[in-house]
Amino acid sequence: MHWHICLACNFDCRFCFFRGSKQNAYRGYRDTAKITDGFDRLERVCLINISGGEPFLYERFVELCSALTEKHFICVNTNLSRREVHEFAEKVDPGRVGYVNCSVNISERERLGLVEDYVEKFTLLRDSGFSVLATYVMFPPFLARFENDYAYFQSRGITLRPKVFRGRYGKSIIFGLPGMKKLERHMAPLYPDSYTAEQRHTILDYIRRGSSEDRVPNRHESSYRGRVIDPGLDERFIRTLPSFTGQYCAAGKSFVRMTPHGDVHRCHSGDFFLGNLFGGTVTLFDKTEKCPFDECRCPYLGYEYVRNAPQTG
Repeated sequence: MHWHICLACNFDCRFCFFRGSKQNAYRGYRDTAKITDGFDRLERVCLINISGGEPFLYERFVELCSALTEKHFICVNTNLSRREVHEFAEKVDPGRVGYVNCSVNISERERLGLVEDYVEKFTLLRDSGFSVLATYVMFPPFLARFENDYAYFQSRGITLRPKVFRGRYGKSIIFGLPGMKKLERHMAPLYPDSYTAEQRHTILDYIRRGSSEDRVPNRHESSYRGRVIDPGLDERFIRTLPSFTGQYCAAGKSFVRMTPHGDVHRCHSGDFFLGNLFGGTVTLFDKTEKCPFDECRCPYLGYEYVRNAPQTG
């Protein structure tokens, strides 16, 4: 399960999916006992990929992680900025955590003076036995500086894992036209489709270097490989996001996504409602169904859960 636990975030990253749409960002379900009971009633061991927003802003987040990992496994996607990371390292069993994905978000980290803070917390988690990933979104304005950032973090014992930017950036064809300002950002060049050949070459090179140079491979690799995120897969969709339309996919049966309030959907590509976990109304598919969507919005999952997924890129 991929659970967007909240939309609140203390960063304001220009490439964020949720930037500018964080009304009621702190809303969500906050009863730890009922949350764990909701997962337990599924009568299966779950791998819960928790993301936001910033999960560590969620009230009593470490307490929730400790409770969930008594019977289940978790992964966490975080900007690694909150002091609660230290409590997490102390109280949560690393053997029940698939990985912690630590996004660098370099411009915000520099703005807030948190570059060294990232290094310290990343090193703490790694030394505490957690499998950690240092991911870096290849947002077009960052491409010119990435080589220097890669070298710096490498000098601190951290290998950056590039992630392809998925979204819109730049000036649209209607830029500056009267009455069109609200539409401009929706018609800006679409990525990854708009990367230049030179940019793709650079990104591919560092994706492959990151995969080979990462000093702390995921020790759960045999169990978790590709289940939620594998930065090495980015080379498959560096030209465009894949489509699995009409192919059988286990989303809805073996994977689901969940909103902060517990509403469960088949996947990220559309609102195929399966019930509410905290209300005890979830009904999962009993067999794999064909993908009805034109585009896979989370290809990490698409390549895992679609049978005989095509190779692209």
